[in-house]
Order: sequence, then structure tokens, then C-alpha cells
Amino acid sequence: MPAISVRLETRSSAKTGGERMHNERLNDAPIYIASERTCDNSVLIPMPTAAALSRECLRRRRAAFEPGPAPSGNPKRMPLSMAAKAVISVAGLITFSTDAQPDFEALPFDEQNKRFMEAAAAVAKQYNTDVAALAVHRDESAIHAHFALHGFDHAGKPLSKQMTRAALSKSQDIGSQAFADLGITRGIPKADRIAAGESRSKTIHRTVHQLHSALPRELAEAQQRVDKMQLRVADVEEKLAIRERELTEKDAAAIKQDGKMATLEKRLKTYQNRLESRTEEVERLGTLVNEKTTEIAGLDKQLSSKKTQLRKLGTSIDLPKPKTSKIAQKPVKKGLLGKTKQPEPQFVHYYLESQVQELFGGLKNIADTERDNHLRLAKDIQDRTRDYQHVRETRSQNLQSAKRSAVGQALVQRYGLIVTETDKQVTVPPQNPSTPAQIAAALYRSSREKWPTAHFTVNDEVANQLIKMTVQDNRSDVVSFDNIAQSGRLLTAQKLHESENQEPKKARLTTTEPRRAWDIGNAQLDDWDDSPSGPGN
Repeated sequence: MPAISVRLETRSSAKTGGERMHNERLNDAPIYIASERTCDNSVLIPMPTAAALSRECLRRRRAAFEPGPAPSGNPKRMPLSMAAKAVISVAGLITFSTDAQPDFEALPFDEQNKRFMEAAAAVAKQYNTDVAALAVHRDESAIHAHFALHGFDHAGKPLSKQMTRAALSKSQDIGSQAFADLGITRGIPKADRIAAGESRSKTIHRTVHQLHSALPRELAEAQQRVDKMQLRVADVEEKLAIRERELTEKDAAAIKQDGKMATLEKRLKTYQNRLESRTEEVERLGTLVNEKTTEIAGLDKQLSSKKTQLRKLGTSIDLPKPKTSKIAQKPVKKGLLGKTKQPEPQFVHYYLESQVQELFGGLKNIADTERDNHLRLAKDIQDRTRDYQHVRETRSQNLQSAKRSAVGQALVQRYGLIVTETDKQVTVPPQNPSTPAQIAAALYRSSREKWPTAHFTVNDEVANQLIKMTVQDNRSDVVSFDNIAQSGRLLTAQKLHESENQEPKKARLTTTEPRRAWDIGNAQLDDWDDSPSGPGN
């Protein structure tokens, strides 16, 4: 059980001076002190000198002096000085049991100091005196506090006569109250421990000096006993190891065979699961492609129907009836007699401005209708092929046509994914399971094998993977994206890669054979799994 101990001992003038030197580290630090932690100590009340404590005790005695006859019959005499061996202070020590130390040391220093002060003040109040000094030591093996009480109380009575066994036991109870809320209580009284059968040697109080001198010797003896026990344990372990090796050698062949069979069974089950998964995925994608093909065929049919309607509308528009006007001509004289002959009548045909505006208005309505149908069809195609990931040799002039061409093509399996391939384009339809890294690997490796340049239409996650591979392969000059932001990220990543891998001038001067960019790229791409089962499987 976490416990606290409060010990009190009387001090003469000579011992009070030594107590002050130890508490405030005024002399050379003993070997058991961790000097690097001395700065953590707290001197809450500096301890007065022995002379000052002696004067305070004499003052209290004189203040309490009452003239009158002594028991011998002679008149009492006013005390004029303190005897050399008189008790001028009481030294107090507050310590904790081993299981109480971690909880208390976890508190902040201010909280620790506050509780030590409360405990010392409570003990001082018990003896009708006050705390003359208080110091907290954190540079030894365990945290503890030293405090000192004036050797005489406020009534001029010596504390040494008040420190009976019962009073000292009560001091333990009073001092522990400042730590009760932490679950730390006073230790079991010595009499109760002896009555419970505990060895008397464990109940004998030893001073700090005795502990510091005896503990190293006791620790060395305990270490010797531990070493002997470890030798015996090592001997037993060696015998057990020999026996285990004998048993292991006998069963090694059977265990090895069982391990191989288990591994083969596990591997066969994994391949069967992969085959079933891929078969289901191919069937699902085949059904999906058939549905998409039917949808695209329906859209094409709608487009043809709209074009036919447009042609019919174009041919069914009646041209307006032109206006006719006769051209006035002068009579012509002919022959020797100068006879006048009337010319043949001539007419001019023309359209009014209103007729032309009406005609062009009808044509504009037809063109607007066709444009709206075309935009609606393009948006429908875009929505139906939105999740497709593409790579082409060059930028497509008609992105919708490129997307439509991906539907209805034969499915093949590459790099762990189902893809459609043509001479000009590779497409990855939506499928599960698949990761951005798998999709990027399939598109990138396919394009690198087919064409000197590659143009990608992908989402941002796949684009990020493609940028990593492109930069590692030093091919950013032959790779492009439909998305302008993705192209910008590719350029930024390439510049950063070049600046990070730029060699110092001295290193370039001593290099005999520089590494080629394509060698680095190929080395990096070897990390991608090109097995039929795909990466990550």
C-alpha cells in the first residue's frame, strides 16, 4: 500500500550546523548525490544558523520565565544562555514507500512543495511551535523533504520532553493528512508489524547516513546471490535446450513436410480465389460493356435520326415567291427608212428584304435545334463515360469520339486489370478491386510500350501516381494531360526532382560514367508488379 513516513529527531547545536549544510547543499556533494539534478531541489524556508536557533530558544525560555521558588527552595534564576548540549532544533524527514514514489513524483514541483509545507506545518502545530526550515531533495535516489522545528515551543517548553512514543506516532498520522487524497497513508505502526510476525531487523529505523553506507554493501551481496541464481538458471536452460533440440530433430522431417503442404494449400486457395474474382470481374465488365455499347448505339441512332430530320427540314422549306418587274426600254430605229421597232419586253425577278429575313430566320431555328441536340448528346456521352481512364498517343481533337471508341472494344487483362486497347488508345473501365497505383501502372506501361509520346485523361488520384512514375523515368517532356492543373503539377515535380538530384561540381568532375536518365527510370519501374495477378496481390 502506498505509504508516507514522518520521522523526528532532536538536534544539538553541533548537529544543527551539519543538518543545515546537508539540507542546503552548502558543503561538497556526497558520492550518492546526482549533481545534475541538484538544480531541481527546492529550499522553501532557509535554515537559520545554529547560533540563531539557540538565541530563539533562549528568547522563548526567558519569555516564559516566572519568578518564584525552585523545588529545592531556592529562588528561580532567569536563564542567561543555552547549554552546549541543549536541544535547539528538531529535525524532521518526510519519505515515501517505493510504490508511492511514482504517483507523487508525477505531480508538478509547486504541488509537491505545497504538500510538504502542509505536512511540516501540521507537525509543528502539534508541538505548539513553527517550522524553522524546509528543503525538498530531488537529487538522491528518491524524493524526500527535510524540515526543522524550533527546539522550544511558544510556551518555552522543550520539544524533547513532548516527543513521547505516542506523540511521535500521532505525528505520523498528522503528517500523512496532506497526502491522503492521493491514496498515500501513514505506514503500519512498528508494534503492529512486529505483532504480525515481521522480522525485527526490518523494523529498526536507520538514519540516512546509515542507509547510504550500508546500501552499497547490501546491494553487492544481493547481486552476488542473483548471479549465482542466474548461473543455475542458465544450466537448467541449457539442459532444456539440448532436450528440445533432440525432440526437434526427430520431428523436423514431419514438420517440414507439414509446412510445405500447408504452404501449397494456402497458395492454391489464394490462386483459386483470384481466379474466381477475376472471372466474376470479367463477366461483370462484359455485361457492363454490352450495356454501354447498347446505350452508345442508341445515342448514335438518335443522332442519325436528328440528322435525317434536319435534312428533311432543309428540303421542306419553301423558298418565297420572287417579285417581278418589267424593265422599261426605248424604241430602236432600224433600216433606211428609219422605222421604229419596239424591243422585246424584259423582266427582273427579286426578293424583298422581309422575305430574305424570314428565310434566314427559319434556317437559324433549324441550326439552333441541331446545335442543342448535339450538345445534349455530347453531355450524355460525357456522363456515361466519366469514370473511364484513357491514354492516347496524342491529344484527341474530339474527346467525345475518343471516349465513345473505348466502348464496345475487346477486353484484355494487363497488369492485374481489365483494359480495352486499340492502336491509338488504351482505356481502363471502372472495376473493383482496383487502386490508383494499379490504374496508373497499366496506362503508363502500356503507353510506353506502344508510342513515343503519351496523353492522359485521368482523375487526380491516378494523375498523382503517373506524375511519380514520369518523374522517376525522366519522361516529363513526352507526357501530357488533358487537365491543365495536372500538367502544372508534373512540371513542378520534374523541376524539384532535378534540383534534388543535381550533383555538386566536384562530384561531376570525378565521375567517369554518368548514370543515364533512362537507366534510373527503368530501375524505378522494376518495382511495379507486372505479373498477371496485378500489383498488391
